[in-house]
Amino acid sequence: MRGLGASVAQRIVDERGHRGPYRSISELAARCALARPQLVSLALAGALRGLQPERRRAIWEATALGGNDLVANLELGEAAVAFAPLPAALELELDYAHAASFVEGHPLQLHRSWLRQRGVLASAELEAQRPGSNVAVAGLVVVRQRPGNGRMIFMALEDETGLVDIAVPLALFERQRTLILLSGLLLVRGRLQLDGAARAVLAQRFERFGDDAVPARARDFH
Repeated sequence: MRGLGASVAQRIVDERGHRGPYRSISELAARCALARPQLVSLALAGALRGLQPERRRAIWEATALGGNDLVANLELGEAAVAFAPLPAALELELDYAHAASFVEGHPLQLHRSWLRQRGVLASAELEAQRPGSNVAVAGLVVVRQRPGNGRMIFMALEDETGLVDIAVPLALFERQRTLILLSGLLLVRGRLQLDGAARAVLAQRFERFGDDAVPARARDFH
């Protein structure tokens, strides 16, 4: 988790195991001697949901604790501050930016209705498709790989139901290199292939969808 550190995370776990669960953000801060930046990192990553379900409120409380400014000196229990819920897309963006994972949900869930209208399948639905058929899939790019000097690039896309392997002919990769390398979310149209029990999509065309909220952070060959 960004901004926290392994030793601080272990201190939080050890203290909880020794003296029991935390009942509030202020109790967590006091028992673990957490500084404001550490508390804010936890709040931004959604790690304080068990103590404060509303992330905006959790961020506000974390910012207020331990400082010397006007906000820090407010009694949190008495402060009548109302926060609008964060949009689902922003919740996921914060998860990925600060925890490098998704605490609740997956970005593809936000786009599934739009994808369905365009004939895009979830990875789990490929099992029911006939090998050799034309399919479309989409997901978060998690791997890009080129073994040796091969003529094929291999990728893995993750959606809310699992992973799908993508084989990309080198000529296609060169034509759409910028899109493939810089996009966090990709839609792929191609032909379904069966290799033993494994299914993969031989890519014919890549398309961008969604927005730039999810950065390209795949494990890459380059």
